[in-house]
Amino acid sequence: MKLAALALFALAACGAENILAIGRNKDACEANLPPACATAPRCVLDGNEYLEGKFPGAKRFIVRTEGAAQLKFHLLLQNPKGSGTELLLRVQESNCSDLYVWDNAGRDVVRLANSDGVVTIPLQVTRGGDHPVELTSDAYLDWSLIVEVENQAAVLE
Repeated sequence: MKLAALALFALAACGAENILAIGRNKDACEANLPPACATAPRCVLDGNEYLEGKFPGAKRFIVRTEGAAQLKFHLLLQNPKGSGTELLLRVQESNCSDLYVWDNAGRDVVRLANSDGVVTIPLQVTRGGDHPVELTSDAYLDWSLIVEVENQAAVLE
């Protein structure tokens, strides 16, 4: 009985982190890329990679699409040392014409996560190309992030 409980605890402790990282490479996100829409992105995040970081602070990166697409950002919140009231995800169109913002509306950041510690944020873009993204929070915690890109053409077929 104790062994089974210990095994379940160990599985729960590492399960969510492994779900985001399985089959993906960690991107250090420290490249010097040209400015995009008045931001300085540090990497291009695709479906084969994940990012890690610490809040408070911000991370700027690019998500590339082939056309209109549904973007799903999966943010794993880990090791909370202090919850915050701000979590913002900003995504710009590739031509800088429109800005889409997901805002937690002042809710406790740690309480946004599901039972696995993951917050899923869907946003739609209407153009293909390189979309500047900025992730910001005032919470004190570690995080991991992946993005799923579902191109609109694939949805319409």
